[in-house]
Amino acid sequence: MGHFELYDDLIVRYLAGEITSEEESTLINLINSSDEFAEHFLVMKKIWEVTENPEEYSEVDISSHYEKVIGNIKRLRYRNFFYKSARYFQKASAILFIPLIIALGFLLKKSSSGESHFIPVSQEIIAIHGTRVHTFLPDSTEVWLNGGSSLTYSQDRPDGRRIVDLKGEVFFNVAHDATHPFVVYTRNLSVEAIGTEFNVCSYPTDSLTTVTLNDGSILVTDSLSQSVLNPGQMIVYNENIKCGRLYLGNTEKNTLWRHGCLAFKNEPLCNVYKRLGQIYGMTFKVDPKLQNVLFYATFDDASLEQIMQLIKKSTSLEYISSESDESSDNKNVIHVKPRS
Repeated sequence: MGHFELYDDLIVRYLAGEITSEEESTLINLINSSDEFAEHFLVMKKIWEVTENPEEYSEVDISSHYEKVIGNIKRLRYRNFFYKSARYFQKASAILFIPLIIALGFLLKKSSSGESHFIPVSQEIIAIHGTRVHTFLPDSTEVWLNGGSSLTYSQDRPDGRRIVDLKGEVFFNVAHDATHPFVVYTRNLSVEAIGTEFNVCSYPTDSLTTVTLNDGSILVTDSLSQSVLNPGQMIVYNENIKCGRLYLGNTEKNTLWRHGCLAFKNEPLCNVYKRLGQIYGMTFKVDPKLQNVLFYATFDDASLEQIMQLIKKSTSLEYISSESDESSDNKNVIHVKPRS
């Protein structure tokens, strides 16, 4: 992290309010483009604040203050509360991973024009594969994340907008606020609500994005169209054909996962193993002879191993493990074949 020290003078002049607009843009770009630099910036700001408060003086001696800050950095470099490793919170079957905030968030500084400058804060919630996460966002919206999912949001926005970016699957119980709509972005579409319950499933490895509405009303927008959903309806967007279709959905089946229950009702085996692969982070390859075999079962708080064995016992199949020959995160592939 030593190369970031080249920007220490720039950071100090920013904190003192003696930075040009061009230099400020450079600094903000560095913060947004590098997690490590954002952490370094946070350290500098904290040390600046505890060294002395610049606002107590009519003018700031940048040179002397800079020396004090750098001196404190050498003594306090990256210790105590400035660097906290990522923590895992595990309760029952849920693990909540909240990474270190990667940018400062809502910094106000005095400039020559007297304007306030906003630097957005990004915070990410991650559910590792095979776990579920239940938590609340700053606006009191309740969320559940399924395994292999992540949710990124900015907080303390001056315009009050509520915006999140989603990868994977999340169930939302949105806190009502008619003035500030809640917007979920996936790679293919957006979902806008003001106070509703809905489920969004959009794993990066899947060409389908599914939005299921439990209660209230939502606006779903893709590149070509908009749809207003009513309770009990769902939209399935197919990335391959750039088209979404509206269905009457089984909302209970699609959202039971947040209570630890996986339900498959006359589901082709290829879809069953695709779903298990998304949640548990495994790669399954189903033999074409088994692709359309229908499966009906409900699993309550079962591990992947338990689910696989129960499927094996109720159908004529077997598992063969092999090394992956593809460039993927999953090094092992489980082949699902007819029992010989």
